[in-house]
Amino acid sequence: MESIIESRRDSLGEGEEMLRRRKKKRSPRGSLCTTFTDQYSLPGELLGEGNNGKVETCVNVFTGQEFAVKMIRKAPGTFNRPKILREIELYHLCRGQETIVQLVEYFEETDFFYLVFEKMLGGPLLSQLKRRGSLTEEESASIAENLATAIDHLHSLGVAHRDIKPENVLCVSSDSPCPVKLCDFDLCSAPQLPSANTTDCLLSPVGSLEFMAPEVVDTFLLCDEDDLDDSEAALGYTKACDLWSLGVLLYILLSGSAPFTSNCSTINCGWQEGASCSQCQRQLLLAITAGNLGFPRLAWASISSSAKHLVSCLLLRNSEDRLTASEVLAHPWVATGRNSRTSWASQQSSWRILPSDSSSMRALG
Repeated sequence: MESIIESRRDSLGEGEEMLRRRKKKRSPRGSLCTTFTDQYSLPGELLGEGNNGKVETCVNVFTGQEFAVKMIRKAPGTFNRPKILREIELYHLCRGQETIVQLVEYFEETDFFYLVFEKMLGGPLLSQLKRRGSLTEEESASIAENLATAIDHLHSLGVAHRDIKPENVLCVSSDSPCPVKLCDFDLCSAPQLPSANTTDCLLSPVGSLEFMAPEVVDTFLLCDEDDLDDSEAALGYTKACDLWSLGVLLYILLSGSAPFTSNCSTINCGWQEGASCSQCQRQLLLAITAGNLGFPRLAWASISSSAKHLVSCLLLRNSEDRLTASEVLAHPWVATGRNSRTSWASQQSSWRILPSDSSSMRALG
């Protein structure tokens, strides 16, 4: 689940104009402190770690309030300053969005970038899943609403998140898996405000394997075999990739297992434990592109038809047939909660009909 496919190039084109605008800015709040350590202390609580840095708890030395700080080392050869500035710009465009984690301020220093965020006490949704295996329909519907709201805002900016997964969903409270907030804009596409209502073509095959949409997998496989020319728009994908990832996440929340898996016959294969395996990886990618969605009876017997319908409308091979984020919010299972699920049978005749390729879905014994 934690496998990351890094882009071979930064094809998002941050632009020199944004770079010039952000060069002089140190803190959105206009802090008088000149360095991160002037204002914050680090108690040593590690919250997360990735390819580009780590996240720790930090404490404001004046107020005692806890925050989360993402510390990005300016390592030669790997550090991409314009990309960090673009991420900061995107958080700025998401100010006030309750379903997106909020950036408090940032510091650029000689060796590090420090991005200070509000701290989510519940930690990543992945931790909740590991403890419980699966969530209730009520909890899953609440999480679907939170994430669809966040995705809808990003898409209104012309932005694709491109890495929707449990690790990038933070639980607000330690007592419950919901509400949640979306985080980690590291793989987001650049904001395209003038064309936010269009579906701009994206080319970089990035994301986490288990949550990759088929069209992203297609691009990745072609990149892996050939030298991809950025002019080949036919190989690209759109913001609809986020809705596929949301569908995979909901499938896991409800059933406790992923919709598309792989299992090679290699002795001592450690794929299921997070190790790399080229054979398992290719099997998984081929399973995703085949798109044969099933609802095993044992895991899905107690799940409502309404929940299955929403998942089915997201995990469609053709990206143009998937629900949009706003349509997810309008879906009866999300919009009216538990009452709508009990009356699903009376509503389904007026709801969206699945395209013909939905016949590939099957219930497994």
